[in-house]
Amino acid sequence: MIEITHENVKRTINTALSDLKAAGSLETRISASSAPHRMPVRLALAAMLAALIAATALAFAPSFQKVAPQGVWKYENGAITYQGLEDKYPKTILKDDAIQLISPDTMNTGTLYYITKAQNGQYLNSITFGGYPISGPKRLSDDYSIRSLAADGSTCYLIADTKSGIGQVIKIDAYEGSTIQDEVISAPGFVNENIDCISVYENTLLAFSSEKSLLTAIHLNNRVVLSALHLTNVQSILVGDRFSDIYSAFALTDGGKTLMRIDLITGKAEKMDVSAPIGARALQRNLYSLYITDENGAPLAEHNIASLSGQKISKTLTIVNTLLDSPSMVETIRLFNEKYPDIQVVSRTIDDYRVAATELMAGEGGIDVLHLTDGWSVSPLPKLLKNGAIVDLTDNGHMIKAHENMRDIWGLVSESGRIYGAVSMCEICMWEVNPILKSKLNWTMPEGRWTISEFKSLADKVIAYNRTNDRHIYLLADSGFIPNFMELYNAKYLNTYDGTVDYETQEFKDLLSLWKYLSDNRLLYPYPKGIQTGRIGSSDMVSNALLRVNYSSLGGYGEKLYILPPTYSPDDPLVSQTYALVANNNSDMREEAAYFVSLYASKAVTRYQFYLNNGQFIDKKEDYAFINMPDIRKTSIENEAKWNYALEHAETNHAPISLKRIVNTELLPAFLAGEIDEDAFARLIQTQAEMMLGE
Repeated sequence: MIEITHENVKRTINTALSDLKAAGSLETRISASSAPHRMPVRLALAAMLAALIAATALAFAPSFQKVAPQGVWKYENGAITYQGLEDKYPKTILKDDAIQLISPDTMNTGTLYYITKAQNGQYLNSITFGGYPISGPKRLSDDYSIRSLAADGSTCYLIADTKSGIGQVIKIDAYEGSTIQDEVISAPGFVNENIDCISVYENTLLAFSSEKSLLTAIHLNNRVVLSALHLTNVQSILVGDRFSDIYSAFALTDGGKTLMRIDLITGKAEKMDVSAPIGARALQRNLYSLYITDENGAPLAEHNIASLSGQKISKTLTIVNTLLDSPSMVETIRLFNEKYPDIQVVSRTIDDYRVAATELMAGEGGIDVLHLTDGWSVSPLPKLLKNGAIVDLTDNGHMIKAHENMRDIWGLVSESGRIYGAVSMCEICMWEVNPILKSKLNWTMPEGRWTISEFKSLADKVIAYNRTNDRHIYLLADSGFIPNFMELYNAKYLNTYDGTVDYETQEFKDLLSLWKYLSDNRLLYPYPKGIQTGRIGSSDMVSNALLRVNYSSLGGYGEKLYILPPTYSPDDPLVSQTYALVANNNSDMREEAAYFVSLYASKAVTRYQFYLNNGQFIDKKEDYAFINMPDIRKTSIENEAKWNYALEHAETNHAPISLKRIVNTELLPAFLAGEIDEDAFARLIQTQAEMMLGE
């Protein structure tokens, strides 16, 4: 890492000049070149000057690293790298030599926000540790001279000099195109000027002004000053942990020699019995640790932040593959620590869900609560319940209490009347309607439930249209791994808990016949091979298809036109892809894990979920804490009503992924090619399903 000093820059320039002298005079070097390849004198001078400028720029290039909830981000030599807690080596995520500042999202979304500077302005950018941008570059005001950046969810906080003040804390929405205006933070009793450093964590903002020697803590939701106290010679500040009656913050003082703990409830500060290393200049944190770092962010010392905050820890409860910093999870942890104040809740990420499920079934340590969906599991969740891998919560008193004042959403996390988890997120299947083609066909769209029989009549209508029009129209774009009609059939008949299914019914054979009828008449949009992911973005409607199958959270449906999928009978279940929290039945902390899951399912916690993600789980919509939060996504009243209806009438699709694979790669292609008929298809899939359900 290059230290940027006057001497370092001087040394770089002198080295470049020495290299020129050692090679002889400019004229000599040019004459020595062969005539056909001789570089013009001006071009040679320009090239050498460019090299000299590049070497000088390298000496001034910023270099820093930031601790994230689950890893470390680093910017050096024009490249951003990320190394997860369980990664052996860092990986390069992005190369950009215009980056000025970086900040990881404290909410554990795996996102890094960074500011770049260009000739036409400065921009806020975002990227995940997987290398995917969250939003396009957002142009920041030219009035901002930005000193510092802190990210919390999709909100970023800047310290900037502006026309209205020096060293002001400014809140900005990170999304490009957002209608939310930038805001200079205000709160009664808080003077927002001459701020030198900030820290943001769990809806708490710490701001320090060296001019006033004043540290202020503000609760960002209600803009109340929690605490304000005088400190001197502060180098860095950090929001600590909050649980029970403890709410802490930290400050590095005395030139990096002293670590102070501040009680944000009482406003008292105390010196910690922790020796700060030589070169200490800043504080950073992840979910569990406080890091004392040098001026570039390189860790010099690590301490358990819960212990420093004052929590007496005897055990840890490990949650796998979920965000501990979301508002609902923060509230779950707070309530959990009221009963178990000595247990620290920690998280762990396992990228391969199959590994997580295998560890769960094997009863290995390191998993107490797991965030899982059948779509990524090696075994459906009801089967894990039947095999004793996850806790049966049906008769759990805390889970029974959690049902109070909640809508009937338990079909999403139960089978055969046995409840196995708490819904963390669900994606309901609805069908998008192309309004232009709807008008051309003069089709009266059903308002509520409709049947396969009505869908067949619509198919005949499209066939008739195609006979008399040059432009061919497709009836349905279905990118699912298996056809949506089969997903709906499985929701109705396939029971992985009891190990039963019946594909040899006339109903299933009728559905197969209909699918072949659609295929033979070219009514199924031909997605290219490899795109069958099961979910395509809501903006990807096919221009010459009337309908498109789509799974999404409520906010993803927006204001476009949607209908519920047709079912064989009007009272048949709809289908959802559900993500659930489950408790490990083989954990040494089985009871505590089950209690944690039941808390997450309760109204007290659910009210802190974002309504546009999950829709209405609790009985009264107005009880949601974030129901009126400004959001760039808007969902129509009609789509919201249909989605919430489906929420109470949907079953989670528990079909084993191996069964879906056989349908996708073998049975369905053979059937559509005429190699097997409906009877053979039904018999073959029945045999395969019985073997898989009986394993």
